[in-house]
Amino acid sequence: MPSLVGQTHSNLKNQSLGFSYHEYIRTKLDINKETYVVNIPAGKTPFKLDLNIAVSGKGSDGNSCSTTITEQFTRSDDFYPIAELSIPSNAIPNTDKYKPFSMPSPTAQGLFLATSQSNYDDNYQKVFVNNSEGYFVRKPPSTIRVGLFGDVKSEDYETIRDYIEVLAVVAPDLDIAWANNISEVTLPIHLLSCTELINETADQYCNTSGPSGSFSDQWGSNNLAPGWGFIRISDQPYGSRHTLTHEFGHAMGLWHSGIDNTSMGPPNTQAGYWAAHDLMSVALIHNPLITSGQTREEIQTALNIQGDEVQGFINNPATLSNIPDSPWVEMGEKLKKQFNDSRNR
Repeated sequence: MPSLVGQTHSNLKNQSLGFSYHEYIRTKLDINKETYVVNIPAGKTPFKLDLNIAVSGKGSDGNSCSTTITEQFTRSDDFYPIAELSIPSNAIPNTDKYKPFSMPSPTAQGLFLATSQSNYDDNYQKVFVNNSEGYFVRKPPSTIRVGLFGDVKSEDYETIRDYIEVLAVVAPDLDIAWANNISEVTLPIHLLSCTELINETADQYCNTSGPSGSFSDQWGSNNLAPGWGFIRISDQPYGSRHTLTHEFGHAMGLWHSGIDNTSMGPPNTQAGYWAAHDLMSVALIHNPLITSGQTREEIQTALNIQGDEVQGFINNPATLSNIPDSPWVEMGEKLKKQFNDSRNR
């Protein structure tokens, strides 16, 4: 298991931007043998972490027991892949793909969705940003470098490529690109299987019996790998595009909503692409006048959005499903076709 002196597994996951996920390894031993030779596992990513090597099992009384053989084992550099990250040709974005694009003005509808979270219904709640609760926007830093790690498939690169192309016109001030070296990564995306060891030790939400995903923004200081946050995508039998798109939306600042047929909406009607409401909200979040942690009222003033329009959505959240401006609808339809085409390949 990965190890860091004085840190819990949850803290290590945060401090390492999720790279610790890849170092949880459990090997079954043959109880008929008296002597074992343990091969030290190679690092699955270039990110360097020490290991604790332990033996666990059940005693004759049926109770679990374990003992640590070696703590803080440091592997030499030749146990790790090289630090340079290879970007396949199909991952290179065409940032002119959707240009020219006429950006609609920010709306009260987008403001409401960008500053509150729903449990997939019309009951919208405050959110936590910077350890405070309120109706805040969560905006990523202006520069993001992405890397894919683990059980990565060619189409996973294409999914992120497709959304870098979208962000080029929806969030034109955002500098987002692939990282070329492990040291550059600020938004790693980890594709893996949720083992019982991971579930029991590091991430209780890592589903061992089906697909799951999550985005976590990084907290604290003096981290092993400072960055914006990390995405975990696990056990996707039909491909990762749907879940990856949803979690990437969180990484770009989106919250859950109660709007059907959107990426951030209810699971049973959730779109596998950014629909009009998602795009509208991303654009507002990444408006150059907005900073992370601003309140709904501050944004309303900064973007000259009418207060009575915001109040209308507060009074009747069901109206949030009203169709946004046509450029968002048209862009959403293009992404819907792209998603359907990817499934039919």
